Amino acid sequence: CVLAWGGDITAQPAQARTIGVPADGRLTLGRIHQPGFFEGMLGSEAAQRYLCCVSRSHLEVAAAAGAGPGCFEVTNLSANPVTLAAQRRLSRGDKGLVKAGDTIDFIGGTAGGSGSPVVYLQLRLEGQQRPPVQPDTERARMVPQPLPPPSTPPPADSRSPRFQPSAAESGPPASSPSA
Repeated sequence: CVLAWGGDITAQPAQARTIGVPADGRLTLGRIHQPGFFEGMLGSEAAQRYLCCVSRSHLEVAAAAGAGPGCFEVTNLSANPVTLAAQRRLSRGDKGLVKAGDTIDFIGGTAGGSGSPVVYLQLRLEGQQRPPVQPDTERARMVPQPLPPPSTPPPADSRSPRFQPSAAESGPPASSPSA
């Protein structure tokens, strides 16, 4: 999120104003899919009137087939319009393409009723940011190593944490005794 009506979103940490696109490249945006996100962005008193304009399922964003990497197709699922790249208005059911750097503008009417649309929320598509690759020696040191089994089992009432191997390391789960 790069703009929210009536508030300074730069005061919020980047993680609070970022929505990641899953690896499969398909994402539904809306109040039900990102609980708290839109409320956080439109939390100022001046912006509260626009929160109801964000639908529970407002947009679908999906990797655009055949359009190249970093290009996404946006489908408006809501009766409330959006504008792509400050140019193309999408009504319910309309589709359009966005690429890195483009914005999706959520638009609504003004409080004064002038009829001029206002951008009350703006999301910008950014390219994937990957963490720097670490040398293999660094990664090897960071891999947790299993603890050796204790020589004597701890008492049954012991509450100290113990290493539990993952399912992949331990094989199929053992059946638990029934009472």
